[in-house]
Amino acid sequence: MMKSWLSVLPLILAFGCSSSSSGGPSTGAGGAATGGSLGSGGSLATGGSLGSGGSPGTGGAAAGGAGAGGSASATDGGAPCPFQGKWKAVQYACGTGAPQTIPPIVTFNIDIEGTSGMFVQTNSAGGATCMNSNNGVATCAGDTATFGQGITMCSPDNCLSRSQCGAVPDPIVWTFTQGTATTLTTVSTDPTPLTTCTDQGMPNPVTFYWQKQ
Repeated sequence: MMKSWLSVLPLILAFGCSSSSSGGPSTGAGGAATGGSLGSGGSLATGGSLGSGGSPGTGGAAAGGAGAGGSASATDGGAPCPFQGKWKAVQYACGTGAPQTIPPIVTFNIDIEGTSGMFVQTNSAGGATCMNSNNGVATCAGDTATFGQGITMCSPDNCLSRSQCGAVPDPIVWTFTQGTATTLTTVSTDPTPLTTCTDQGMPNPVTFYWQKQ
């Protein structure tokens, strides 16, 4: 879920990284960021512009209130998150705004296995593809998920516009709800290292709507 996890979500969402994840229904206009990537790299949905276009989304419950599943404790004191498996972000929202479809030139994906998480963000703006990934600890406590970051890996090398390749981003913290077994909503906490919204001159928090893959 990987600053990007979840440079998440970010990162850019991202876990920034960077395209902003998950493609789903898409009517969003999606602008491309400079430097070949939408994310600031290494973190979920960080940096760049996800595009202001798109129709209001239908998905996702408001964040908060979901209990964390699993009883095994992780090294950071959390437990395995209930949203195990592979997820793709299909919409995002800034502040109290309506959900917007994530443009097809950007994808955010997370893969949660036990207390480990992998975040992958891909941006294909301008005809060049930049992929960055991050893996680390992913744990939940109550309705809060924490993604501890590893090193931001990039392909091709140094393809993120803010030179986050090879860096270790700050952990991303979300609150979450799981409306159904195949839908997940995450909301960044304040302060958040994610810049998906602030890079567009829009307010945090950053809300992502995910679909089970």
